[in-house]
Amino acid sequence: MQKCIDGGDPTQKLALTLEIAKHTQTFVRNPYGNYVVQYVLELKNVLVNKKIGEQLLGSLLVLGREKFSSNVIEKCLEHNASEIKEAMVHEILSADSFYEFLLDQYGNYVIQKSLSVAVEPHFSNFIEKLKPDMERLRLSNEFGIKIYNRLVK
Repeated sequence: MQKCIDGGDPTQKLALTLEIAKHTQTFVRNPYGNYVVQYVLELKNVLVNKKIGEQLLGSLLVLGREKFSSNVIEKCLEHNASEIKEAMVHEILSADSFYEFLLDQYGNYVIQKSLSVAVEPHFSNFIEKLKPDMERLRLSNEFGIKIYNRLVK
């Protein structure tokens, strides 16, 4: 797929990447397909990246704890327009609690990336939502401790 994208003229490249974006939900759960979506995100086409982000919205709290899709969410947060990043961070903030997410081997990276791209007031909202779990994080598994140490800095 990556060779097809690279080998196409600009019109073909856009058509193929938009088609991939349309099927984001299928690709992100696939051990190989997730790399295709990550590759497309790294091309930094604003329109295509926005479409991918829109496809992910509504399922971030589930996809953020899955092995393949969590990597795509991180990439999407890194390579997207501010309005999509903000919508993604807002959705992640809607979780009742971050504790289970923070202890998850994949979810903790989504929270870390979300914190790194969050702007006010979302950043402060993240910190407020994390405060009640700080002591539990310090005493938890390796993933929780990693987040705890990063927040303490």
